[in-house]
Amino acid sequence: KLAKDLEAVILKAIAKEKDRRYASALTLADDLQSFLDRKPVTAVPDTASYRLAKWTRRHKELTATIAVAVLLLGAAIAKIVLTLLDLEAALARAEQKTNEAISAGKRADDNLEKYKKEQIQRENLARGEGMLRAMPFVSDMEKIERQVDEVERLLPDHPAVPYWRGKISLDKGRCVEAIAFFDASIRLDPNTANAHAQRGVALKQIGRNDEAIAAWETA
Repeated sequence: KLAKDLEAVILKAIAKEKDRRYASALTLADDLQSFLDRKPVTAVPDTASYRLAKWTRRHKELTATIAVAVLLLGAAIAKIVLTLLDLEAALARAEQKTNEAISAGKRADDNLEKYKKEQIQRENLARGEGMLRAMPFVSDMEKIERQVDEVERLLPDHPAVPYWRGKISLDKGRCVEAIAFFDASIRLDPNTANAHAQRGVALKQIGRNDEAIAAWETA
């Protein structure tokens, strides 16, 4: 079987159409010499792939060396890509662990802050209720006023605060003011009997007897 290039040279040399044949014996000889030298021949259409194929056949050792180099370079690039992917995955895992640690630390801080607030609230409640239990045994109204101020600071929403404000106002003869304080105490705790009873006393002192009786009945 003839080589493709040699077959193309022969077919061009014996072509029926004159314009398809070699212009001279010299050009035929040049093509034959190119075939022997493994160079491109004019009988074959000149394309980049054709020229490359001829060049690789003429330089087999160099082509093999280049192929090995390309393979080694490809392997090295593949290894670098894999290393970078592993590094990226490791960085992602490290970032996730860092975020988890930050979240855990924040939760711990929040829990500690919550515990501190609850502890302060418990301490304030214990101290405030202790002062409230002692108030009935205090006869000095000025001292009671100071204690009410302190209880209000510790327990601002405790119904006993307006109740004792009302008691102080009632002791000073300010009945209308006392009634307002007792009303405030009842709003905070509708079931506080003392506030209803003292409100009845204040109402009685200003002549609102029917309302006073109703307050005492509620108490």
